[in-house]
Amino acid sequence: VGLAARKRGRARRVIGVARTEHTLSVARERGCADDTTHDMAEAAGEADLVLVATPVGSVPAALERIAEHVRPSALVTDVASTKASICEAADRLLTGRADFVGGHPMAGDDQVGVANAREHLFEGCIWAVTPTAASSSEAVERLSEFAGCLGARVLELDPSAHDRLVAATSHLPHVVAAALVNAVWNVTDGHPSASALTASGFRDTTRVAGAPADLWDDIVLDNAQAILPALDAALAQLSALRGAVAARDESAIHAFLDQARERRSRLLTKESP
Repeated sequence: VGLAARKRGRARRVIGVARTEHTLSVARERGCADDTTHDMAEAAGEADLVLVATPVGSVPAALERIAEHVRPSALVTDVASTKASICEAADRLLTGRADFVGGHPMAGDDQVGVANAREHLFEGCIWAVTPTAASSSEAVERLSEFAGCLGARVLELDPSAHDRLVAATSHLPHVVAAALVNAVWNVTDGHPSASALTASGFRDTTRVAGAPADLWDDIVLDNAQAILPALDAALAQLSALRGAVAARDESAIHAFLDQARERRSRLLTKESP
């Protein structure tokens, strides 16, 4: 975000915050920040826009850390993959101190870290904006305008609705990809030719399984209530397919695959929100 905002002239000054000096050094070298610090409270106290970009489980602690230091006129947001618990924490910690509007740019990648920052990352992506009753219309407009200036398309959603939808469209694909990798590993049983036979289908289907586990631990646990029904639905589909394969039911197999092909086309037809 810092890199994109600086390249587009959307920020007079970007202050980057991280735990390690190495990360801060790379952020300065890559042009992601003008200044850097280890102290998030100090940085927040100087900012008009505070953007929390940490794993889901640590966002509430970050909000609590900055709550007494953030400017009353500041807009506070985040980029976490779940929204309901974070928005609830923000309402509790920041109401009366600063405006908060939850955010989730759908522009993730398995290549993480500031060294992999890309200024065009948000172009054409959906940036979910999740206001609550405590969010002012001005704050929603400010975040929407900022996201738009980075090239994103804004989609406004209730936090709980967001979590229910991304459980199916984002979180389920990730855990299913991880399950697929583990299944392939077990089925091939270390055969020396297995790697040579992992073609583009395997790579494309399992790309997201390459993301760091510590980021996804938090997401899965925080959104477990919505992910469990999605997992049940996936298991039901696999069970139906297994039954058709076991019965050598060609028509059922064809209908299953053809329906998936048609539905995939409809799901991937992106329209402006």
